[in-house]
Amino acid sequence: AAIVLGLLLYCLQYCMMPNAWDTGMHDDWEIRALAFLGSISCGAGAGLVWTAEGVFFAESARRVAAATGEPLESKTTGLAAVFGVWSLGTECAVKVVGHVCLKAGFTTKKLFVSSLLLAFMATGATSFARPVHDTDAASGGGRCRRRLEALVMWADARIWLLSFLTVGFRLIVSLVQITIGYDFVRPIVGHDVMMLLSALSAGVGALMQMPLRRAAGRFGNAGNMALGSLAVVAAGALMLASDMQSIGLWFLAFYVVRGVIRGIWETTYMAVVANHFPDSASKAAFANLNMQAAISACLAWCLRIDLSDPLYCAMVVAVGCAIMPGFLGASMLQGARKDGAEQSSGNDKQDERDGRAHESV
Repeated sequence: AAIVLGLLLYCLQYCMMPNAWDTGMHDDWEIRALAFLGSISCGAGAGLVWTAEGVFFAESARRVAAATGEPLESKTTGLAAVFGVWSLGTECAVKVVGHVCLKAGFTTKKLFVSSLLLAFMATGATSFARPVHDTDAASGGGRCRRRLEALVMWADARIWLLSFLTVGFRLIVSLVQITIGYDFVRPIVGHDVMMLLSALSAGVGALMQMPLRRAAGRFGNAGNMALGSLAVVAAGALMLASDMQSIGLWFLAFYVVRGVIRGIWETTYMAVVANHFPDSASKAAFANLNMQAAISACLAWCLRIDLSDPLYCAMVVAVGCAIMPGFLGASMLQGARKDGAEQSSGNDKQDERDGRAHESV
């Protein structure tokens, strides 16, 4: 239900675009009001979809792991790769097809209306998806406690130690879209091609999923997280070291790097969060993940406008360097929690055996 409601709010955002519908509005206040309402609708929809999507993924992985008797970690990585191929691959295809349609003579309004109708149809189809969560487990605990789960998780250091990839990804998105795109790419290839390059990033992310899956099978998620850290550092360092005025077509490297980071953030990172916060904790974990993503995106856009290029890129490099220490620190805490849980379980079993022995005597 949360995913369907979120998708509807996404669609409503585009219903509030007066320029797309040729409403003839000339009042600046009315146009701004619709734009703000659309942005609010989009933000609310994104919060619902991203959080519910993560929980749906975590619960699906848990069920598959329970049915096959295999470790949860092995299933989250595989399912994340499948999700990444479909999500990023579909995005790439839609953007390319839209660009081709415009070049073939379709008007913007016709393409817009067609896309919106398809979006509503996809939302309707999603409503037929079967829920995967355990309703009995979901209803456990007090109502107040369930509402505060996301806030209670702030005391868990792992949710913050794992956040550096989210921050780095959002910083890179702002860097590529604002500085690289508008300041350097648009004068070279034009606005239409600049917008199409976002499909390149999505395509790179989709193509990376199978290699990422194999790498995770051999080296664990640590290898993919290290690649994400290296990509964030490389993007910031490349911007610092390059003469952007004469970079030419080498600007494509930034879009490829963004695709690499996005491919890892939307799949490997999702698997990492699901592994660290399984079962009922996944809801609060993915809610916090998306809160971090939203705040990071907002701050990244503001900082990109206010900070100089060298200072912003230095911040990108610093965040990139913090990704692996944060991941390793969270993994150490996770290992300590598992050891403590196993020791507690062993003590409980020993107490139970001692009690039975005492009763038999």
